[in-house]
Amino acid sequence: MKLVRRIVLALALLACQNVVFAQNDGQDLLKSARRGDEKAMYDLGMSLLRQGGDQNVKEAYSWIKKSADKEYAPSQAVMAYFLRNGVGTDRDLNQAWYNGNKAAGKGDGLASWVLAQLSKDRGYEQSMINDHLKQALGQEFPIAKLFYAKGYSEGSQTFGIGKDEAKSRQLLQEVDKAGIADASALLGIQTIDSPQIAFAYLKKAADAGMAGAASLVGSMYYHGEGIGKNPAEAFKYFEKAAELKDPAGMEGLADCYRTGVGTGVFQERAFNLYAELKDPSMRVMYILGCYYNEGVSTAKDPKKAIDLFEKAAAKGNVFAQAMLGIAHYEGSAPFEEKDFDKAYSYLAKALENEAFGQVTEDVAAKVYECAARCVRFGRGGAVKSKEEADKLQEKADALSESASSKSFPFGSIGLASFKESVATCDISWASLKYEDILERVTFDYPKDYLDRAPEQAAVEQPKPVVEEKPQQVAPVTPAVVPPAAPKAPKVAKSGRLAIMIEASPYCFAPTSVVSSRDNNTYWLKGSAIDLSAAVGWLSDSGLFIGGGAGFESFSGGRMSVIQGFVDARYFMGGSGSGLFLGARGGVGMGSPEYGIGITAAGMLGYKIALGGNLGLNIGLKAGINSFTDESKTMGNVVGPFVGISF
Repeated sequence: MKLVRRIVLALALLACQNVVFAQNDGQDLLKSARRGDEKAMYDLGMSLLRQGGDQNVKEAYSWIKKSADKEYAPSQAVMAYFLRNGVGTDRDLNQAWYNGNKAAGKGDGLASWVLAQLSKDRGYEQSMINDHLKQALGQEFPIAKLFYAKGYSEGSQTFGIGKDEAKSRQLLQEVDKAGIADASALLGIQTIDSPQIAFAYLKKAADAGMAGAASLVGSMYYHGEGIGKNPAEAFKYFEKAAELKDPAGMEGLADCYRTGVGTGVFQERAFNLYAELKDPSMRVMYILGCYYNEGVSTAKDPKKAIDLFEKAAAKGNVFAQAMLGIAHYEGSAPFEEKDFDKAYSYLAKALENEAFGQVTEDVAAKVYECAARCVRFGRGGAVKSKEEADKLQEKADALSESASSKSFPFGSIGLASFKESVATCDISWASLKYEDILERVTFDYPKDYLDRAPEQAAVEQPKPVVEEKPQQVAPVTPAVVPPAAPKAPKVAKSGRLAIMIEASPYCFAPTSVVSSRDNNTYWLKGSAIDLSAAVGWLSDSGLFIGGGAGFESFSGGRMSVIQGFVDARYFMGGSGSGLFLGARGGVGMGSPEYGIGITAAGMLGYKIALGGNLGLNIGLKAGINSFTDESKTMGNVVGPFVGISF
């Protein structure tokens, strides 16, 4: 048991290792910054900036300024951004220009990008703005690449960019690799004819927080486009998009609540989401009309219902056209009287609508029947024709025989088709304005210019207008850092629920077993099998702590043990592939000896990441297994194991 305690202690130390290292790294960073290391000052400032909060941002500015005063180019670029936007300090365009020019001259892409922004702020000539944009592109600044990808896609005389689709696509792929969601989403739309490729791009954008992409991913999961159908995942992504107030996501989530896709049926939630849409689609108008017409989750309101039905029908919604045609012909709700003229007009439109095949069989049969009567008797302006009426009635009769429902349920309308989702999603070059892209900034971009020789780093700069040139300002003496200066960055703690299912064939060292039934001595020999399942918490650092149950059966059928156990492992590769160590201790009941079984084992293995949360665990397990009632049994166990984790 000492061995087991040592293994558990080692695992506990490994679990704390990441947190301790992170804290030590933060303290070391702070110490280096206080000693005047310009890179440490930059790293500490950026860490504080990413944490957010007024105090952290002010401290970030303080450290970045000290580093910039030491001529550290990345800090000078960030200073240009801080001073231009008033982040952590007051706005000062002159000082922003001064810092930006110094950093851009050393090859910093952010600095050149901020200089383009400043040139626009100051009303400089377009040629100067374009020069800075071009320089930022040459310095591999990702937002500049996105800007030029749009320009090459459309062609822009203002920014001096000619149309070149191939160049646009190349830049877009580079921006996608830099982790900018807009590029991933645009590539997803551009590859929509190859659903699997499109799905990969769109999911990447959706997981990065892009609402429109999340809506499309939800639709792809629902319709099985580029991925297997998965109603639960469809619901999850629609919900994510709806939380970001994306109209397509709100509509998709409302559809899920209305029809029960990936969730239960919640009509009130569905109605509220539909009603919240500012510019509802024609299908949403029809669905809302049904809510008001039938008084579901809202007060019955025939006038609103009629208004919504007519708007939807005018836009070409086949369900609204069919519903209005039937209701006008029969004088049913929301109408009080028959109107054959309007009835035949809507019935004819429904029959001519290319989407007529989407209506349910019972509704289609009713449309054919009402149209047949109009034609047979020349009602509503229909050309009287017995032959044509008979054909329409024949179709009505055929559909009536096979129709499974006898109503006009709005629940029969499924989710928007994938084509409709693509057509209505707000992912396009047109939705990305040059002005909006120009205002964006990222701090994650290549800074390999720091490794270049000084003569290689020099880049010719556009000259600012003379009268606007800022005066040189004497360097400000850095303030003395008080003892309670900036705290080390906090370490985020997170993880997820994980499940491990494993099988292990044992070699069980021969050992004697004294039977309590007949007091005879038996020998356990050969092999054993161990099947187990564990559920627990897997932290981002790779520590798994959980509990589970297992079944052990020893050769010859002489002994079987069902036990519960505690499982602890440390995956050195975190959520990816890599080695892991583990320990397991369990207690259970066995037969035929009817005593208590105790096992303790250590594990050494390797996890192969299979994608998502799925992993294949393989390795070696070794330990002891004891079984006792009034007599004692003990053996050493050793053998391989294989299993999955998810």
